[in-house]
Amino acid sequence: MKKLFLMILVICSLLGNKSFSATVIKSEYIGNDIYKLEMNDGCIYQGELFTTMPKIKLKNLLKKANKTFTYHGNGVEDCTRSSNGYLKDGKFIKGNFVSGFYKDNSGYEKMGTFVNGFLQNGYSKAPNGAMLEGSFLNGKLNGKGRYTDSDGSFWEGNYENGYLIGKANYYDAKEKVTWKGNSSKGTGILTFVGSVKKYYDNGKIETGKCDINGCNFSITKSLEDIKKIENEKKSKKNCIRKFITNVF
Repeated sequence: MKKLFLMILVICSLLGNKSFSATVIKSEYIGNDIYKLEMNDGCIYQGELFTTMPKIKLKNLLKKANKTFTYHGNGVEDCTRSSNGYLKDGKFIKGNFVSGFYKDNSGYEKMGTFVNGFLQNGYSKAPNGAMLEGSFLNGKLNGKGRYTDSDGSFWEGNYENGYLIGKANYYDAKEKVTWKGNSSKGTGILTFVGSVKKYYDNGKIETGKCDINGCNFSITKSLEDIKKIENEKKSKKNCIRKFITNVF
């Protein structure tokens, strides 16, 4: 069997650096310096994995299976067969999952870069399709980001500890309208304050003001205005066609 410097046996949980040892019960050489190791806790490791210090060869790893080493390298940690119920596919540094794809047994997905088990940049997706995208701090959006609901509605802008602050956009998928204005940290994910505009998908525009008690709007571009503009455009096109016909 080809030799490969491996390590395994310490698993970093998604929530921190806590780890535990396990025993190799089956090993398999896949090819191209890739090995597959099955552990007694139900987890499976596969990839080009290696140790930092000391370097351990596969044949010696099995002899020292009850000792602790550090999981380090590129590969897959699949614990969906165990009570832990998660899959990690990406890069590991000294036992920490630092980048790649993560999915747990409840259907939640995360992809991006991780620090101390927390998503730092990337996306987090719930089983119902709701998604958080952007920069994170301690599991919450912090910085430029976007939250998309399961119905397609979304909130985007600059987040602070999970709340939208400053200029923000909100798209209501049911009403088919985009709200644009300034958001103030409130009791919900978004509270508009001051001047706000609503842009409907059909072209209608409303302008208004909002506070913590609600909003008042007036129409600045009605459907009649939109039809008038469309008719004017059609008239201009007809004039151009007539001009071209007369010239030639």
